[in-house]
Amino acid sequence: MAEVDLRHYKPPSGFKACVRGILQAVSAKWELRGPLRPYCHGSIVVGQVIPNLVTTAWMIAIPAAAGIHYYVGPLLGTKPLHHDLLGISAVLQLVLILVLVLFVALRNPGLIQKGHGLPEGLLPEDLDVQGWPRARSICVRNVWVRQEFCRTCMLWRPLRSKHLRDSGWCVEGFDHYCQLLGTVVGRRNYLAFIALVHFLALFTLEALVVLGVGVLPHRRRASRGGHWLETLLDSPDICCAFAYALLWLCFALRILHLHWFLIARNMTMNEYVKSHWGLGNDPQRGEVPGSYANQNPFDKGCTSNFFDVCVSGVAAA
Repeated sequence: MAEVDLRHYKPPSGFKACVRGILQAVSAKWELRGPLRPYCHGSIVVGQVIPNLVTTAWMIAIPAAAGIHYYVGPLLGTKPLHHDLLGISAVLQLVLILVLVLFVALRNPGLIQKGHGLPEGLLPEDLDVQGWPRARSICVRNVWVRQEFCRTCMLWRPLRSKHLRDSGWCVEGFDHYCQLLGTVVGRRNYLAFIALVHFLALFTLEALVVLGVGVLPHRRRASRGGHWLETLLDSPDICCAFAYALLWLCFALRILHLHWFLIARNMTMNEYVKSHWGLGNDPQRGEVPGSYANQNPFDKGCTSNFFDVCVSGVAAA
C-alpha cells in the first residue's frame, strides 16, 4: 500500500464540512426514496416528497397572498370597477393554482398494475440465459420499437412507459420527475401539470402588469409626483416583487416552451432527454432492432399530436 504524505494534507474546514453535512441530510430527506402507495382505487398516490410540495406551495401562496393584500388591496374600493374585479380574479386564480398543485402532486401519474409471474406461451428461444423473457420488437407505423419485460413488476412494459426503481412501479406515459412538486408526471396528471404551468405564467404576468400599471402609479401619486424610476428606486418592496414575479414568469415560460415543443412532436420529456428518436440503434442494448428508432413513429403531425395529448393526457402510444 502506498504511503500518504501527511505534510501536504489539508483537513476540510469546519464550515465546509458543516455545510456539506447539512446539504447531504436535506437531500437525503427530500429525495424520493420509497414505494408509492395508491389509495381510493388508485386515484390518489401517497409517497411523494411532501417537503418539496409544501415548500413550493408556500413559495407561491405566501408572496401572492401578501401581494394581493398590500398591493391590490389599496386599489379596491376605488371608482374603477375593474379594480374590484382584479382583486376577485387574483384570489380565484391563486386558489386554482394551489388546487392544481395538490392535484398534480397527489394524482396517480399512471401506475401500471403489476403482473403475477412470467407470461404464458413463451418458447425456450424467447428466454435469456437467466430465464427471463428477452426484449421484443413491436411495429408502430412501419417502425420497429423495442419493448422490454419488467422483472420487478412482472409484465411487458407498455410503450413509452418506464419503471421507477425507487418507487417500485412502472408508470404509463412517463414524462419526467418534478422536483418542485416532488412527484412523478405521467399520463394521468400531465394535462393538469400543463394547466398548472399555464395558470402560473398567466398569474405572474398579471402580477407584473398590476405592479407596473396600478401599484407604481398609485405609489407615485402618494409620493407627490416624481419620475417613475425614482419612485421605483425609492420602493424596494416593489423592486423585490417585480424580481420575484419575473423570476417565476421566466421559469414558467421556459417550461411551457419546452413542453409545447414536445407536444408538437409527440414526445415525452424522458424520450427527449434520452434521445430515443433520431440516434439510430443503440449497440449497447442488445441485438433486438428498434431499441432506438431512426424516427419517431408516434409523430402524426402537429395538429394530430395536440389532439392526441388532449385526449390521452400525454404523448399517445
